[in-house]
Amino acid sequence: MVKNRKHYLKTKEAVEKLADTPVIGGIPRDDFITVEQRHLGLVPAVERENIKKNIEDWGRVMEENIDLDTLTSIMKGAGKLPMGREPLFQQEHSGRVKMGIARDEVFTFYYQDNLEALESNNADLIYFSPLHDEEVPDVDGIYIGGGYPEIFARELEANQAMRHSLKQFHQEERPIYAECGGLMYLTRSINQHQMCDVFPYDSHMTKKPQALSYVIARAAHDNIIIPEGEVFHGHEFHYSKLELDGTQPKFAFDILRGRGVTENRDGLMSKNTLASYVHTHVAACPSFASRLVRAAADDQ
Repeated sequence: MVKNRKHYLKTKEAVEKLADTPVIGGIPRDDFITVEQRHLGLVPAVERENIKKNIEDWGRVMEENIDLDTLTSIMKGAGKLPMGREPLFQQEHSGRVKMGIARDEVFTFYYQDNLEALESNNADLIYFSPLHDEEVPDVDGIYIGGGYPEIFARELEANQAMRHSLKQFHQEERPIYAECGGLMYLTRSINQHQMCDVFPYDSHMTKKPQALSYVIARAAHDNIIIPEGEVFHGHEFHYSKLELDGTQPKFAFDILRGRGVTENRDGLMSKNTLASYVHTHVAACPSFASRLVRAAADDQ
């Protein structure tokens, strides 16, 4: 962003002279196009009341300050990128399953590719809200992504029916996979607010990041997303930590790079539930979708 017209012209002149690169626009700094942030990044769109107007405002600013015709011409002149021939993820044709996806104001951190990979593996995605719904829908497996359960801890605690429904789903040994915020929701509590108690540990928020890293992990045990011995990649970024109370949980992953829950281990396992601080993309864990769908199909 540029402070004003004068700033833009000076920057444009310098870049074009020193880098021999044409500058086709500059976005002015203005509060009305600023996106609010919190501890893990930008405030999600689902929490922004005026998101439609925001998008319209951003579009108008782009039209007024960028030479879009030149930008389009540059795009059309770019050569085609070589396409990889190897599939990004494993595809198996298990029986058709219904996969519950926790998605609302709380849980919003999903790679669209992960969801599409589940669909490509014969999963019908059934969205539900841990915040507003009273029970888990009629599904064969559950995927709880990351988000901000700490922001909505009081409201999640108040939805006792949903918390009990999720714990019952776990007790019935049906598959649940959870990442980061989803892991926290499955613990006993977040900042003393009662959660699902699938894992008998407490989550606490801290003032400083507890982990911010790319992750390389190896499966220490066979689990619902990757077979034992296989390595996958992901990332971790969170301010929470788990109090394990001196116990030794069964961990699914050895962390080769990154931090994990504790002592370079991550992936809490209980019955057919797996919960981890690691966010992974299906291209970095090719077995993710096929194994999760298979686990759900096996449970039918």
